[in-house]
Amino acid sequence: DFRLWVAMHEETHRVQFTAVPWLREHMIGRARSVGTQIMPEPDQMSQRLGEILGQLPDVISGKADITQVMATPAQREMLAEITAIMSLLEGHADAIMDEVGPSVIPTVAEIRTKFTRRRKGAGSVDKILRRLLGMEAKMRQYHDGAIFVRAVVDQVGMDGFNQVWTSPETLPLATEIADPQSWVRRVHG
Repeated sequence: DFRLWVAMHEETHRVQFTAVPWLREHMIGRARSVGTQIMPEPDQMSQRLGEILGQLPDVISGKADITQVMATPAQREMLAEITAIMSLLEGHADAIMDEVGPSVIPTVAEIRTKFTRRRKGAGSVDKILRRLLGMEAKMRQYHDGAIFVRAVVDQVGMDGFNQVWTSPETLPLATEIADPQSWVRRVHG
């Protein structure tokens, strides 16, 4: 059941990228843009490394996200845009697999409960490693994205939600992931 559940999640991603022709190139373009800008110039490498090392205690304690430490303010804005899209994609896949799941996978509720508990991390060492590797932020994408998807579907139905796939301009902004009503207002008026 678990393998089928995970496969359903990944199949949802396949459908997202094949049903929305512009999405793949949009994501690749955004990732390239961030990737080329995030690396410091060689003459700035030691200074950036010092800044990063100085801020690691904040990452370990949970006061800062690893992306806050690794990126400049402009880069963080670009990362926030990509993170919003990733939250949408991961949250949509989670919401779909939970909705379809019971008819295909009888134990979906049990799997979701265990998976949610696992996503939170085991102990303090696990949590620190997740923060340092950026995994804590990744786990938030699933959670925040699923909340966004479910809230939008509750407000405007699935057809209204599907407006998200219309163009890059209808993708949720970083601020809208945490405030689905603002996306509904912007896209649906």
